[in-house]
Parts: sequence; C-alpha cells; structure tokens
Amino acid sequence: MAEARAYFEDIDKEVLLEESPQKHAADNNDEPTVEEQSPLPPIQLASGRKVTREWVNSLPALEELEPINLETLVEDDGDGDGDGDDASTSTDEKDDVAAPLPVTRPSVAALGRRSSILLPPAMRKPSRGSLPRMSIMPSDATAAQGSTGSRGSARPRSSIVAARTSVAAERARHSSLAMPTLAEDEDAVTEPIEAVPTAVDPEEDGVADSLDTNLRALLNDCDQTGVKCEDDLPSMADVIDEFAPLPAALPVGGLGRKKKAAAAPPRLRKIGEGTFGEAFKDASGKVYKVVPMGGTVLVNGEEQKPVAELRAEAVVALRLSHLGGDGKSASYTCPFYAKTHAVRVCRGRYDDSLLAEWCRWDKENESENDRPDFFPEDQLFAVFIVADGGTDLEHYRFRSYDEAIAVLFQASLALACGEGACEFEHRDLHWGNLLIAPAENELGPVMLNGAPVEIETSASCVKVTLIDFTLSRVVTPDGGVAFCDLEGDPALFDGPTGDTQADTYRRMRKAIPLETVCLMEEVEEEEEEEEEEEEEEEDDGDKTKAPKRTEMVTRRVRDWSKHVPSTNALWLHYLVDCVMNQKSGPGGLALNSEQTKVLRGFRKRSLRYESASEAVWDEAFRGLWHV
Repeated sequence: MAEARAYFEDIDKEVLLEESPQKHAADNNDEPTVEEQSPLPPIQLASGRKVTREWVNSLPALEELEPINLETLVEDDGDGDGDGDDASTSTDEKDDVAAPLPVTRPSVAALGRRSSILLPPAMRKPSRGSLPRMSIMPSDATAAQGSTGSRGSARPRSSIVAARTSVAAERARHSSLAMPTLAEDEDAVTEPIEAVPTAVDPEEDGVADSLDTNLRALLNDCDQTGVKCEDDLPSMADVIDEFAPLPAALPVGGLGRKKKAAAAPPRLRKIGEGTFGEAFKDASGKVYKVVPMGGTVLVNGEEQKPVAELRAEAVVALRLSHLGGDGKSASYTCPFYAKTHAVRVCRGRYDDSLLAEWCRWDKENESENDRPDFFPEDQLFAVFIVADGGTDLEHYRFRSYDEAIAVLFQASLALACGEGACEFEHRDLHWGNLLIAPAENELGPVMLNGAPVEIETSASCVKVTLIDFTLSRVVTPDGGVAFCDLEGDPALFDGPTGDTQADTYRRMRKAIPLETVCLMEEVEEEEEEEEEEEEEEEDDGDKTKAPKRTEMVTRRVRDWSKHVPSTNALWLHYLVDCVMNQKSGPGGLALNSEQTKVLRGFRKRSLRYESASEAVWDEAFRGLWHV
C-alpha cells in the first residue's frame, strides 16, 4: 500500500506547486486537506487491485497498523456496492482485477492390489497393478469435502464431495478421482461445507472431539460414536474379545491319572491374505478381515489405504448386508450377499495371537505378505466381521450341471436385487469374489420388486455369496453414491487380449459414459531461449526449474459415479465363460451337448443385456424360479 500513498502524495505536490509555488515552499510540511485535493483516477497496484485516494487516506498510518497484508483488505467506498472500488470505476476496469484461481487437489499415485482378500493365493496370481480409489458422494448440497487431517492428508486419494454441481466448479475443486453426478444447470455451484455430520454432539459432555473428519464418519458408520480421540479406540485384542468366542480347553490324560487342561486352540485361524490385509476365521464361522489404514508405513511394499476409502468399502458392505432381511418389509431381499456382522476400528500393534497364526500360515502356504509385526503403537486398523460364504468359484468342484446353472442363476438374481434396491454394481465379480457352499437349509426369503420369489429345488442345491465390494457402486441409505473411480487404475485395463477377466474390465470401461469436464492443471511456461554465458560454471548442479502456471483445460473422462447396470451383465458373461472353459472338461464338470448349448446361448445373450434384471429372465433359467 506504500506505493499507493507515494503515488498520490507525488501528484498532490505537483498540483500544489503549480497553483502556489511560494505558499508551498513556505508550508511544504503541511499536507493539503481532502477538500483541496483534485479528483484523481484510481491507481492499480502490482497485485492488480485498483484503489482510490479516498480509500488510501481513510487508512491509519502504516506505523499504527499490525503487520498484515493491506492488499487483502477491502473497505466500503460509500458507493453502496461494498466492493471497495471508486464509484467512477467502470465495469470493464473492475473486471480487470484478477480473481483467485480455484485450488486443485494433487494427483494421486496408483497403489497395488490383489484380486482376492479372503482366500488363499490363486493358482494364477494376478500381477500387482494400481488400486483405484473409492468415494462417497452425498446426493444433496449439504455434503462435505474430504478432511485434511493428519492421517493420509498429504496425499488425498478419496474424498466426500457435493453432488449436483456445475462441471467447471466441481472439477476444479476436486480431482478426477472423485467425480460427482453432474447437473444440467452449468451455472449452479455448490460450495463445500462441513464434512459428515456426527451422530452425537462431541461438545455436549465437555470433551472436545480431536478426530479426523473421515475417521469420525467411519466411526459413526461402525456405531463407535462414543470415541472422542484415538486413545479411546479399542485394541485389536478388544475387537477379538467382542466377537470371537473363547474355545474350551481340551482335556488330556488317561484313566488313573489326574486330568489336566491342554493349551486352548487359537481363537482365530488365518484362512487367506491379500495385498492390503489378512483374513482369519473363528470357531463359529465368522471371518475377520483386518486391513491397516491411514498410516505412513508401507504394507507389503504398498501405501496403506486412506481412512476415507475404507469408509466407502464399509458403507457398501453394510448396505448390501441389509438386503438379507426377513423379506416382509423390503421390496428387494436376497440372501446372496455376505452378511456383515460389524465393522470395527481399532488401534495399536498387531495382536500376538494373530501373529502366531500368520507364522503357521506362512509355513504351510508360503505367504506373499510381510509379517505384520512392524506397525507402530498408533496404527489404525479396520476389521470387517462377516459370515463365511464357502469356497470361491476358482477352487470349487462342481458335482453336476444343476450346481453350475444354480450358481449362475443365483448370481444373476443377487445382482438384480442389488440393482433394484440400491442401484448396485459389483464391477469386480471375478471367480475369487463368488463363494459357493452346500445349501444345508432353505436359501432364505427372496423378494424382487415387492414380489416373493420361489426357487425350485434344482436351483437351490448350493448357495452363492458375493463378496469384496472394493470397486463397487451403490446408493447409500441417505441417497448418496458410494463408488470407485477406476480411471485411477489404468493398469486394470491393460490385461492380455483374449483373457476373459481383462476383456471384461475393458468392456465395462467402454460402457461407462464419457463426460466433458474442465480441470485446473499446472503447466510449465515456455521461456525465451537465452544465450549461455561462457563464464557460467559447468559444474554448477543447481538447475532453475521452469515456472509453472495454472490454467483451465478440457478433458473427456469416464464418470464412474453413473449407474450403468449393464456392467453386471458383463460379469455374468465372464462367470458363464469360467464355468464353460475353466470348470468343465477333463477332471472337471462334464457337460453334454444340450447343456453346452444352453450355456453358450446365455453367454452370447448376456453381452446384449442392459442389466442383471434382464438377464435373470433368460431362457437358460426357465423353470428354475417363478414369482
């Protein structure tokens, strides 16, 4: 602001000297009054702001001010517009003032992933590619932007964004990894506000809530609303005590001798592993999926999942688990999704009993993971407690054609119920994410669009369970959208041509609609070439980087938040292909010519279906069910 004061003082001195040189020479220490000053145009500062003399004179002396940035102040100039500009300033001049550019989120490095988490390593192990990111997108304008908390905030990978906003404003404010539903009104802009509302008031008992916003939201979803800080979180042993029953000690010894109790078997036994976590099972059949999150320590050579991403996965799992209701109050009900008993957040080191189980598994199966004994005391974990669904399709041995067609039918029916209930798309239903178990009892109630479904005995000889919703898309109970942007994982679409799973990812991507969006990106400015000076030292290692500027660019991107149920039909095509080419033949399922014709016809037609809700009516399933 000093430049503005000096500018007006110099102008005043020139004017006074021209009017009365003798008077000004005698009284050159007296500043002229406001009435004596002549009207002057506003001055434009180096920052681009235009200010008038009246506004500059209204400020106190610089020595009386606190050390602040004066160029960020805006005073009312009295012209009624409250903008601080002189009333004589034209609209064009005001438009010349540069507005601050939107801040864009930094790009995200891709992380590795493995195809299955709950099962032993597959015979054909997929390569570790990069992991796409999940988001939860509220449906109304009261949604929130992701927190910038201490855990994982340096590299944001998932966020909670407001929906129904303009293309330019939304894409400029968030990276393409969290793409909201786009509004038709391109001028409507929704500003981010408070992230996710807490279920309880953290201040009502006088204790401040010091938790990261995403962690607080996850705790609310997990019914752990009483936690006010990370020190209040339970340990991994506390979670095991809450859900795993204590095994009875085994008596040893014979007749005539005093019996003594042998060491009790482990409460949890490891049954599988994945890139980001371990899977254990208790004596009652519950499976515990333990995933570290939000920390800085690498896990199996990969960065940990952020808290927001685990929250999105928890929301999808809990939402689908509710579909297995009593069939009386819901329009869509089915027992074919993994029942999630609970999701818990815990803190601390890995439990010693689980480390011992990890070592046992390593001796028997040669684990691909690092022994999880390196986590710090403040490490966070998400524990998913789910029902055991049986053996995955990859390792299951079909005993008859009836079992094979029952699996395909139940998978179609499950996806159709999910589509109708919550616009569900699995988007990663490979043969490691479909579990099969013998149907010891009735399958349970099934409702399709409010109509009870009766399944014939031949189609209920086994029970299917869909698992692993890391890449899934679903509408949450409050109307939001939880989805995963697979554009963050370009390697997912680079599999070999002719491989059914790789081709399915590519077909699915092609089905997702393209959107034209505007993004703020940093680009390097082109500098004029200058002649190098001979006296410049060649051994000088300091190189000046070219300056960068932010500009608006247009991109065509896939909007993975959109509901495209044809992706479910594409995965049904993949499943029937697996049954025909991977599970049949010598040593596998024996198919006659008529059965092969039925399966081949369903595989061909599934590529043309717009949803699983259409596929469930395919002629291959004729006679297996009725409403």
